[in-house]
Amino acid sequence: MNTFKKIVSIVWSLIVIFLVVLIIDTPLFGYLVILLVFSIGLIVAGIKDMVFYCTMAKHMVGGKSILYRSIILLNFGIFTLTMLNIPHLYIMIYFLAVLLFSGFISIMRSMEMKKNESPWKLKLTEGIMYVLIAIVGIIFINSLEVTVYIYCAALVYSAIMRIISAFRKHAMVYIQ
Repeated sequence: MNTFKKIVSIVWSLIVIFLVVLIIDTPLFGYLVILLVFSIGLIVAGIKDMVFYCTMAKHMVGGKSILYRSIILLNFGIFTLTMLNIPHLYIMIYFLAVLLFSGFISIMRSMEMKKNESPWKLKLTEGIMYVLIAIVGIIFINSLEVTVYIYCAALVYSAIMRIISAFRKHAMVYIQ
């Protein structure tokens, strides 16, 4: 990660933490902000992957998987945007499913990193924290305020992990 990417990562993480403070102040308004941020984030990620596919990935081995991922991200983003008028219970189930999935993927990636003798403990901790946040969400599934607090906890944890990742030393592989 070059210096510019590190600075962008840290600034973005600080913006997310500031947004979390605003969301926690007004949980009912925060609910709508969470839906908008989540859906816009998925749509932007889908568009970014689609542009990457059109410019470069279509010439790469396995490039079609990036196209499929971009289509899935766009669909989830649009689906989340249409969920503004449904009860919060369904959205809580949706968020918890996403958190559980992210947690299990992080745990599996950490196991793969351990096999490859890479630093894996931070990724394992990330996965376990996402699973724990999802379990707390399952316990308090009927409360709108707890939904907001759980999502904010996940956002803060993600921002902290991004800041830690920006300050870690990464090995550079040079091909001669």
